[in-house]
Amino acid sequence: MTILTRIKQINFKKISWRAILGNIKGFLGVIWRMMAFFVLLFIFLFKKFNLWFGKLPKIRNVWHFFQEKTGGFFKPFSKRLTVVVDKIDYSFGRRKTRRTFLINLAFSNLMLKKSRTLMTVLGMSIGVGAIVFLLSLGYGIERLVIKQVATLEEMKIIDVSAGDNTSLRLNRHVYEKIKEFREVQEVIPIVSVVGKLTYNKATMDVVVYAVPKKYFDFSHSKLIKGEFFASGAGVEQSRILPPDLRGKVAGVEFQAEEGEYLKKIAPEKVSFNILPGERAKVFAECNVSAKMLGYTVRSEGGYQGEWIYGSSFYPNKQERVIIDKKRNIYLGRWLRGYFPLYQVGLDGDLKQDMGDGERQSWVEGCIPEREVEVNVPLRLGGVLGEATEAGTFTSDSASGSSTLFETVTVASSAGGLEVVTLQATSSAKLQQNIVEFKAPVSGQVVVSSGLLNLLGIPWEKIEGTEFTLSFVLVKNLMPEIEGRATTTEVAYKVIGVIDDENSSYLYIPFADLYNQSITGFSQMKVVLAKKEDLEKVRKEVETMGFKTSSVVDTVSQIENLFANIRIVLSLLGFVALAVASLGMFNTLTVSLLERTREIGGMKVMGVVAEEVEDLFLAEAMIMGLAGGVGGLIIGSLAGKLVSLIFSLIAFAKQGIFMDLTYTPPFFIIFIICLSFIVGVITGVYPAVRAKRISALNALRYE
Repeated sequence: MTILTRIKQINFKKISWRAILGNIKGFLGVIWRMMAFFVLLFIFLFKKFNLWFGKLPKIRNVWHFFQEKTGGFFKPFSKRLTVVVDKIDYSFGRRKTRRTFLINLAFSNLMLKKSRTLMTVLGMSIGVGAIVFLLSLGYGIERLVIKQVATLEEMKIIDVSAGDNTSLRLNRHVYEKIKEFREVQEVIPIVSVVGKLTYNKATMDVVVYAVPKKYFDFSHSKLIKGEFFASGAGVEQSRILPPDLRGKVAGVEFQAEEGEYLKKIAPEKVSFNILPGERAKVFAECNVSAKMLGYTVRSEGGYQGEWIYGSSFYPNKQERVIIDKKRNIYLGRWLRGYFPLYQVGLDGDLKQDMGDGERQSWVEGCIPEREVEVNVPLRLGGVLGEATEAGTFTSDSASGSSTLFETVTVASSAGGLEVVTLQATSSAKLQQNIVEFKAPVSGQVVVSSGLLNLLGIPWEKIEGTEFTLSFVLVKNLMPEIEGRATTTEVAYKVIGVIDDENSSYLYIPFADLYNQSITGFSQMKVVLAKKEDLEKVRKEVETMGFKTSSVVDTVSQIENLFANIRIVLSLLGFVALAVASLGMFNTLTVSLLERTREIGGMKVMGVVAEEVEDLFLAEAMIMGLAGGVGGLIIGSLAGKLVSLIFSLIAFAKQGIFMDLTYTPPFFIIFIICLSFIVGVITGVYPAVRAKRISALNALRYE
């Protein structure tokens, strides 16, 4: 029988809607009673606290003086409290006993047994204090860890990189596009390269970061000596130099590739194949907006086709920068040929497209360059060569010699900093393109203390320390080169030392590299105006095909870890609270048995059963709230004591103080409400039992 059939069988006419509405009204009435009691009880305890505070011997005069001087504020406040109390009281009915009177009576009853009440409240305070201490310890340690990981400013920074996609380029075009985002405050480009450092006739590889000066305004770097360099402007101020001052690479001309839309790149046909394990999209025309005919896959014999200039692949994967100056558009390289066609089935797998017959369809179409591997003659600077594998290039000159270039891996670390490593080649005939620096460089460098340790230079004596640097440039920075190129050596002088013993790296001004014909970046830091816009901007950047990371990811992992820890700590604290609640339940039950005859007398004098119930509930609520306030005080003091002990140990060893506990404002409100609810739950049974006692039986009770 379906749920719909079951619903149809229900006879809605027999349902007593009046009874249902009555139950809902009764439930809402109970909720209102509890809320009204909470407000009245809170105001009552506030007035009692004010009265007790004014009776303290050493503080009394100061307190009275303060009240007199601020009487213009406290008197209207007291009048407003009185108006609120009257309205809540009269909401229960003008002929009934006022709830403020019942609360005062309940407080007086508790004061008749001061020792028992004090012990009960103390037990409740210890249970609540255990929760406060454990959770505030969890919040405090989480806060300390997050402060070590990130500052508030770093929570507004997104690190953008190409990731593992070596065909995607970070360049000025991408820089300008991201900077146009309304939420973006600043975009900081970074160029990461491997540098060969020579000092005292010794040479070592080191990671070099070319950054603008404003990079240090948003980084976590701390100088232990010297200063940051004053030069090193960003992309707007840096400028690619005129042709006569540009760096030159032997055998390679630096110029943007030009083409004409839908024209052949070369007259010869080429052999190519689909990348292993990939399914390539086949378009009717060499344009990403054209109709997609289907898919094709790698063939054992490969395919034949011709190079065509088509639409750009951006923002997906752009292999190189190609411009059609007539139409003022970017172009991409496509291969046009005949391909066997496949379609995606319902299970997600490829199925042969049989067309109208029994044989698989073959169609003429276009495939983007990024989805194929090509074995095709290429010509660079007059040297004929052949591309054989991704990342390497071999060439045959008239003398029959060959050149093999090493590949470079560029990736981002977990902390968002660019990491550069070189992959060694097995060729014994390795040669390199040499970039000659004809433009002047700043000659300023900021190094890590870890690098100074490797060089054997004390950071206190960096004045006048100089060394020479050459840089390894790769294709993602210079699309015109294949493999890698090395610059000529330039002299640098150490002007600052960063406190980082664990890593070896150095910073140079951004313009030193960007002005030497470099058109790409390794990474960009995107600084937002508001932290709340981080996820939105990340999605927009990732839609462009780039990889994003942020310290927010690490902070989220830390928060999730400590959230689980707080759950465990809460369970431990609630065990102590449950034990304390049993003690309060026992106190209220004993109080009920001792005052049975008193209850009978109250009912004979005209006190209704509901008011007797409220009287016992008021006693439970008072003890619950008092236990909550006491628990906050005990838990906070215990946390501060533990923090003091650890701070003394830390100060003796490292000279620092630390606060291991933190109590968020919402947590204080939660504890107050929790203690009130526990008081209500604990007092329900004694209150209901007192309500149901017959007046005659109560008077006869011995």
